[in-house]
Amino acid sequence: MDKIHIFTAPKGEIVDIRRNDLQVIQDKFSLSAASEFYKENGLTYRTAFIPTQYLLSRGKEYTEPIAILKLIRNLCNYEDFEYDYVLNWLSGFIQTLNKPHSALIFAGDQGSGKNMLIEQVLRPIFGNEYTSVIDNERLSSRFNGSWANEKVLYIFNEISVSKGSESKIVKNKMKALITDLTIQVESKGQNAME
Repeated sequence: MDKIHIFTAPKGEIVDIRRNDLQVIQDKFSLSAASEFYKENGLTYRTAFIPTQYLLSRGKEYTEPIAILKLIRNLCNYEDFEYDYVLNWLSGFIQTLNKPHSALIFAGDQGSGKNMLIEQVLRPIFGNEYTSVIDNERLSSRFNGSWANEKVLYIFNEISVSKGSESKIVKNKMKALITDLTIQVESKGQNAME
């Protein structure tokens, strides 16, 4: 049998599709895919990543975000070197969506704007569904599928690292999230996967 009956057209005509016209499509989270469906090594994939309006506007008309730049300058304690570093880090990440293999660390008094940068700037840019705020409890858990799978940006919030074996586990998990190209994801009742 070389035809499969799929559906009946409105006029009562039968539409047949040959088996070799069908493609097997697998889901694969990809930040670099140019469209929802893409080919890689001869296979067809569908990415679940849908860029935000801000990511889609990359390379288009630029309006200087004065308030955001002031916020970043404040978080950098008005130091030019740190300010330039943060801007370059953010612009490189936003423009390429390639993992920077380093992390920005903001330490400051309550009310300095750290949370505002996260909630009002970074999450809207990358998308709420692609950012994950991680605390000590999540880092200490063996199961990370709910917060680590298919994420673009990890935000470590109020992480405290003490001495001991648990500290080493937390540090290693943070290092993997920051530097590794792929991470192992494990959900309750499911096998771990990359």
